[in-house]
Amino acid sequence: MHVWTFGLHKPRQRRRVAAAALGLFALTASLLIIVSPLFGGVSHALGLDATELPRTVVATGLRNPRGMAFGPDGSLYIAEAGSAGRTRVEADPDPRKVRYHIGMTGRVSRVTPDGTQSVMVDGLPSALTAHDDDIGPAAMAVLDGRVYVITAAGGVPWGDATYDNGVFEVQPGGTVSRVFDYQGYNIRDPSLSRRTDPRADVPGGMPFGMTAFGGNLYTTDGNLEFVLQLTLDGQTQRLLEYPTSNYVMTGITAGPDGALYFSELGGYPYFEGTGKITRLDLAGNARYVWTGLTTPIGVAVANDGTLYATEYTAPLKQWENTGRVLRRTPDGKVTVLATGLNFPTAIALGPDGALYVTNNGHHSPDGSGQVIRMNPADASPVAMLWRRAAALHR
Repeated sequence: MHVWTFGLHKPRQRRRVAAAALGLFALTASLLIIVSPLFGGVSHALGLDATELPRTVVATGLRNPRGMAFGPDGSLYIAEAGSAGRTRVEADPDPRKVRYHIGMTGRVSRVTPDGTQSVMVDGLPSALTAHDDDIGPAAMAVLDGRVYVITAAGGVPWGDATYDNGVFEVQPGGTVSRVFDYQGYNIRDPSLSRRTDPRADVPGGMPFGMTAFGGNLYTTDGNLEFVLQLTLDGQTQRLLEYPTSNYVMTGITAGPDGALYFSELGGYPYFEGTGKITRLDLAGNARYVWTGLTTPIGVAVANDGTLYATEYTAPLKQWENTGRVLRRTPDGKVTVLATGLNFPTAIALGPDGALYVTNNGHHSPDGSGQVIRMNPADASPVAMLWRRAAALHR
């Protein structure tokens, strides 16, 4: 903008200098767009497009898709938070007497290896909170061939046990059976943050991520801030508890090194670069392995230790079409693989080595939620440069 001050007292010279300056800026921006994938991530604030992996839509018609998991036969299972409903309830004992919309619109869908999409379970609890968040079925896991879903619509206790948070096994006939009372567990045994930080204000918890590993299920809680180890016979252990409710634990996955990896959205209002990926071993030792992210909401780990993260949105507020997928190789190099996603909420590595990412995972009217597939092999430097050059010359 300041280029227009050059030659203030010489209009013609001002126009020539301004045009030259703008041309130089455009050339510089174009060069940055071309080379940025080779030199790491690009700031959201710059608004620059890094590189775009080719995308294929593998699932459509989803209601706020969230966590995903692959079964042993290669089928993809998708948790759909649902679209709440018309019923309005008061969030008692909330002294503000805020009203929420609820309904049984949550689902679990399945995509088979041949691409057939179907709804396995319908009619699961769903809600729209006072923070304008869609909550319901939050994550999937497959353990010993059995499919599990964790629900989050009981984050505010309105007295209807149907909506209580829980871990459920998905039955072949399209029903679910509760295998763990997540809501009751947190009320009976409050987490560290619940005991010490008034911001941990959801007694029943706000589960978000879930993964299966070593015969157990592992979950994250974005309000009560803990990672839970759960055995199918009901044994529980909080492997990690944070003392304050400003980390916002989100997606979780098992790594090839025998550790868990989970994303931390970071504290509100989600300033740029404040999100992290944390490595947690089964002895409860945690360390950051990737910092400088913005609203990371999902993580995946390849066999060689390469990390993939999904960023939910640009910083400070919920911006549409600003979600991204980034890659961090073991040598620390960060590359932006995809931009312009609309509230992506989860990422998973498929048995085919491709990345599967939810799109339109929040505030998506019925039918707009998607799962898209991207192949990291398409992110080789030569492939990226050719695509960028072709795009610039269209």
